Amino acid sequence: MIEDIRFLERSLSRLTESFRLEKDEALAADDMSLLRLREREKNHYGPEVRRLLSDLRGLRHRLKTVQGLSSAIFDNLNRLESNMKDAGAKFTGTVNRLCRYGLQGDSQCTE
Repeated sequence: MIEDIRFLERSLSRLTESFRLEKDEALAADDMSLLRLREREKNHYGPEVRRLLSDLRGLRHRLKTVQGLSSAIFDNLNRLESNMKDAGAKFTGTVNRLCRYGLQGDSQCTE
């Protein structure tokens, strides 16, 4: 089960790094890149964070049935869940902020 927690941590780390790289590329390019990043957030990053959260909750449910587990494992799961929620909010908020300031007056970015 510890391997499952580590897998979720690595998946979140890779997703966060991927978003950072894609965001940096979009900032260096044109306004259409910001729109593409917005679509990627809606169709990839957001759903992926939700999938990771679902996997984490399933793991937590399975672990509750195991006797004798340390509370530190559940503390780690709570921390990881918080990090996942923060990442999801960061993805959405960053894209919205960049879109708002990068495309002043463009209605495509406020949909």
